[in-house]
Amino acid sequence: MTSFCFTCFSLLSSIRVLFLPRLAAGVCVIQNNFQPGFVAEGDFVVAGIFPLHYNQEMPDLNSTFRPQPVKCNSFDPRAFRWAQTMRLAVEEINHSTQLLPNHTLGYTIFDSCAYPLTGQRAALAVLNRLIDGRAPICNKTSPLLAVIGESGSAQSIVVSRILQPFKIPMISYFSSCACLSDRRKYPTFFRVIPNDDYQVKAIAQLLVRFNWTWVGIVRGDHEYGRFAVKGLMRELKRTKVCVAYRVMIPLLYSHHKALEILQVIRSSLAKVVVVFSAEGEMTPFLKDYMAHNITGIQWVASEAWVTASVFTGSEYYPYLGGTVGFGISKGHIPGLSDYLQGVNPKLYPNNLLVTELWEALYGCSASHSSGSHFPPCTGQESLLEQHAAYMNTSSPRVAYNVYKAVYAIAYSLHNLLLCQPGSGPFHNNSCAQNNNIQPWQLQHYLQEVMFNIAGEEVNFDLNGDSIPYYDVINWQRGTSGNIEFVHVGLFDGTKPAGEELDIKEDEMIWAGHRSEVPLSVCSVSCPPGSRKAVRRGEPVCCFDCVPCDSGKISNETNSIECTLCPEEFWSNQNRTACIPKKVEFLAYDSLGIALTVTSAVGACFTILVFGVFFYHRNTAIVRVNNSELSFFILFSLTLCFLCSLVFIGEPTPWSCMLRHTAFSITFSLCLSCILGKTLVVLAAFTATRPGDNIMKWFGPEQQRVIIFSCTLVQVIICTAWLVDAPPVPFRNTQYEHSKIILECNVGSSFAFWFILGYIGLQACLCFILAFLARKLPGNFNEAKFITFSMLIFCAVWLAFIPAYISSPGNYSDAVESFAILASSFGLLFCLFAPKCYIILLKPKKNNKQHLMGKEKNTRRLIDNGYQALPQTYCEKWNERELKFARTVMYTVDEINRDSELLPSVTLGYRLYNGCGSTNLIRAAVEAVTGDDSNGCSGRVQAVLGHSSSGISEDINLILSPLSIPQVLEHIKYVNFTTREGAKVYFDENGETVAQYDLVNWQMQEDGSVEVAKIGRYDASFPEENKLRLDESAKIIWGGNNKEVPRSVCSEPCPPGTRKAINKFKPVCCFDCFDCPEGTISNTTDSLDCFMCPPELWPNEKKDLCLPKPSEYLSYKEITGALLTGLGCFGVFLSILTMIIFLIHKETPIVKANNSELSFLLLISLKLCFLCSLTFIGQPSNWSCMLRHTAFGITFVLCISCVLGKTIVVLMAFRATLPGNSMIKRFGPRHQRISVVTVTLIQVLICILWLTINPPFPRRNMKYYKEKIILECALGSAVGFWAVLTYIGILAVLCFILAFLARKLPDSFNEAKLITFSMLIFCAVWITFIPAYVSSPGKFTVAVEIFAILASSFGLLACIFFPKCYIIIFHPEQNSKKHIRAKIPSRTL
Repeated sequence: MTSFCFTCFSLLSSIRVLFLPRLAAGVCVIQNNFQPGFVAEGDFVVAGIFPLHYNQEMPDLNSTFRPQPVKCNSFDPRAFRWAQTMRLAVEEINHSTQLLPNHTLGYTIFDSCAYPLTGQRAALAVLNRLIDGRAPICNKTSPLLAVIGESGSAQSIVVSRILQPFKIPMISYFSSCACLSDRRKYPTFFRVIPNDDYQVKAIAQLLVRFNWTWVGIVRGDHEYGRFAVKGLMRELKRTKVCVAYRVMIPLLYSHHKALEILQVIRSSLAKVVVVFSAEGEMTPFLKDYMAHNITGIQWVASEAWVTASVFTGSEYYPYLGGTVGFGISKGHIPGLSDYLQGVNPKLYPNNLLVTELWEALYGCSASHSSGSHFPPCTGQESLLEQHAAYMNTSSPRVAYNVYKAVYAIAYSLHNLLLCQPGSGPFHNNSCAQNNNIQPWQLQHYLQEVMFNIAGEEVNFDLNGDSIPYYDVINWQRGTSGNIEFVHVGLFDGTKPAGEELDIKEDEMIWAGHRSEVPLSVCSVSCPPGSRKAVRRGEPVCCFDCVPCDSGKISNETNSIECTLCPEEFWSNQNRTACIPKKVEFLAYDSLGIALTVTSAVGACFTILVFGVFFYHRNTAIVRVNNSELSFFILFSLTLCFLCSLVFIGEPTPWSCMLRHTAFSITFSLCLSCILGKTLVVLAAFTATRPGDNIMKWFGPEQQRVIIFSCTLVQVIICTAWLVDAPPVPFRNTQYEHSKIILECNVGSSFAFWFILGYIGLQACLCFILAFLARKLPGNFNEAKFITFSMLIFCAVWLAFIPAYISSPGNYSDAVESFAILASSFGLLFCLFAPKCYIILLKPKKNNKQHLMGKEKNTRRLIDNGYQALPQTYCEKWNERELKFARTVMYTVDEINRDSELLPSVTLGYRLYNGCGSTNLIRAAVEAVTGDDSNGCSGRVQAVLGHSSSGISEDINLILSPLSIPQVLEHIKYVNFTTREGAKVYFDENGETVAQYDLVNWQMQEDGSVEVAKIGRYDASFPEENKLRLDESAKIIWGGNNKEVPRSVCSEPCPPGTRKAINKFKPVCCFDCFDCPEGTISNTTDSLDCFMCPPELWPNEKKDLCLPKPSEYLSYKEITGALLTGLGCFGVFLSILTMIIFLIHKETPIVKANNSELSFLLLISLKLCFLCSLTFIGQPSNWSCMLRHTAFGITFVLCISCVLGKTIVVLMAFRATLPGNSMIKRFGPRHQRISVVTVTLIQVLICILWLTINPPFPRRNMKYYKEKIILECALGSAVGFWAVLTYIGILAVLCFILAFLARKLPDSFNEAKLITFSMLIFCAVWITFIPAYVSSPGKFTVAVEIFAILASSFGLLACIFFPKCYIIIFHPEQNSKKHIRAKIPSRTL
């Protein structure tokens, strides 16, 4: 307000100095001479204002001399045709006997030069009724009843405001601005052209129809362009169309400004440009556009220039061809062509407009004045049809509107003259006086007029608007190369919404003379399978296409969000449809068929053995130890082989219940029978002692009772399991999101492990009893084979446990089936293969005398167990933390008692238990919100804790997210300071600095309202300081509240989410979606979530990318520490054994079979135990190369020593035969050579592996998305399996040789122990292969370490522990005589 007063003061001072002497005359004096173009007298006069020129030359306004009138340039033949149409209509009406009989219409036609200032001049001239320009004094008011005009909306606004005080109605033929429909501002305005609201609606529908979502807008610097753009933006808000840019052609055309606009058009991706401008502004602009040779733009023209004949020349087609727009509906004006041809310089020799017409059409001057720049005309020129700018009468549009406007006035005047006194519309039902009609009286009839012209109904609504009809115009090439305006559609505003636009697309030609619809988008549409991600700071039409995450789809183009597939569906490869997840189970594929065949082969072998035994059921070897039990075992083994088949195929309720129960019962039956046989063996041996009648307690009936009772326990367990929580089919969708794993949920894990534990208990009991019976007399001591079989059984099922737990999906079923088959084959071959060998191949030994031979055996088996992992619970008091809490309490109390520290203020505290993540989060939230059940008041100012750095970091993460009139020349230089210190000056545009006081309406105690100043806006300050609030001021908000009110459509999206804008709502209304897996957003209202780098993963809130945790088998975790302890324990046992052997190195049992090999074997076993440690810890280049090579070489060294010892045993026995000198060929030297040679082959394999493609550390990010598995890639898989295969070949060779030497005549035959150890070794490594292949991540390493340790312990225990047992506990047997004891009947 203050600035306004300063401006007024300056203006008044200047006016007082410059204008006061002129105003003193008090006389109305014409300041300028402005002649009409055409004048005709009549009873009633109608004025016409037309833009007969479309360019202006502005005078110099330096205010040092009298300014010259505005000079109009660039004659417009098209507007001249409109003026002639008005003259034709008036003449038709004057000659009509039906319309206004006995009355004539007159007219005065003025030129507005298509500019508001000159339009204002024309309006004043119309009001002054100036006929003779030499008259010095203003004439009296003319009998003017109405005005036809103006063309441009900006000019119509000016003219309407001037005519409004005089109540003179005005009918526009070409002003379409929606602003003119405001009856409060323009009460006398009418028009016969549709309101721009309909045009912008039509243009918006056109853009949507052709999917032009990225468009530019060019407008003129006037109300027409301003309101049209405003209306179009309003319409586009409800669509998917975005505006790339909005530029303005200046009212006074500037070449420099035009170049800026052209640069914007050239550089933009928008290939569709909507133009709201008149042809006067477009003509120079398009010339510059053509001069810069810009093509490929699809123009969408407004009705103001879409039918402008000035652009029909052939030179325009390469640049404007294909233009589409909405034109005014065309009509037919009879006689217009002949009338136009009658206008020529001969008929109007003194009319300057006709002279300019000839100059524009023919380039010659019809007048002979010396001031003309054109050559004189010959006088033979005639108007031809090719002069389209003037002679285009085939489809008049604007001219037809002029024609309708004149007839609207005539019909209104006609109705006014027909008024009967006493029934008129005016005061006291009076009528207008025919000899003194007032313009406002005519307006009443204009509002009510309704007539038909050429079959079209003409009327006006309450706002002065006419019926909205538009023709869709397409600029196409004519036969002569010029541009033709082709009608290709219609917009009917009277139809229901959405049905107004009707276009014949197949008849249209587009920019560049193409038949395909051009593309104008900021971003190419996102295909199905992706979603739109709006770019930050850009319109919603500019986006990136982000592929949908796995498990999500989008099945439509430009989808805003990817839809999560239902739980049992997954996205296809293109992410366009949810397809049923692949169902995975152990089917009859390659793996299933292999297991099925193996099961069938095992069942067939068992049946075959059953047949052999049944056929030889009366022989000694079948009848020994109760043949009934043997048949029971074979029957149960057949069931064991067959029960593995129920693990193959799709799980069903019955198969799930049958799987584990059938397996457990059949194995329990089998082990019960073996237990019975073992007891029978022990009882039979005990019964041979004098006075011992124990055998009566283990007769056939008692054996059946034992079998039945042991099996019944398992049956009861299984029954309880099935009743309480039976296994059921389970569709596991959590382990792998992309597929469904059909598996059997065990129902009760306790029951499952209980039945396994019961089977293990039976196996251990059998093993212990068989081990006790290992030295029973007899050539065929079945206890040995039972011990052997139970050792394999336990080794298989111990290896099964980690493999089963770590195997995913159908591999867990495969591992269980493999364990069943392996243990079943072990029992079958260990128990029955030796008997079948004697029955079929050695029938001579199948007699009672041979079987009752006595043999001493010494065997020992060490059974290893598992330790339960301790669990830690949040239960006990932490005295240390409790002391910290009490310290806080004491310190706060001490501060509150201090009178100098925080006087008059007291501190409070809240103590929370931060044990566990749940308590931690609850404590942090309660600390922030003050939600405390104790009712403590006061806001939390600080948080103290936690003692742990990691927990403190978590707490920190939780708490951190908080139009100017022209003035005289003198005023340009005004610059002064007011008393208050405010500076007043004007810039180059005549504007002062924007300064505002920010005020607040505040209710006082007495009920009055005080306007309080609370801040200030000053545009002269830097951008960040323009708005300043007075911090000391008190602001009162709505509802007398002191808190700032909130006014949002949607709450801000917090970090960790993204905004999803609703395409049918404003951009302020949106939804918040959580960031997908693996993406984050770390700002509020983020438009998109950003993918974390490959080695990073989002935190829980998804607002920060944290390094993925690296997983490997570490020494710090329980598994790694346990394996390390076992490895060190194995090294300790190996060293202890070596020390024992060194101390007793001269004893026979150490010297037997080459003690050098024994020591070398112990050294290699220590290396085997130690090499397992290389698998623990973070992989590195050296550790990866060392792991498998050290393991391969040390195990080959170990097995080569075992092989050497086996060969020594065989050679030593052969040397005892007469004439045999074989031992000389395999002495100590040869043994060393064999060990070195066999080991060297493995060394060469490892060197080739390391040379060609060595193992290397790898960061595996494919198996788990959320963590990195640090592992050693094999490099060459062939190298790895070659190393394992070579070890396997050596182990099998050792086993075969030791098996051949198992009956050598010695009390201590080492070949038996070697056979035993190799059997364990092979069982462990055969079980290792499927477990290794199916185990994920660090479990692969754990399985391999477990196999190394298990096989190493097996070799150490089987080969050396029996010797240590004799050395330490039975030294009397450590003699050559005892070791070399012979049994007479023994043969090889």
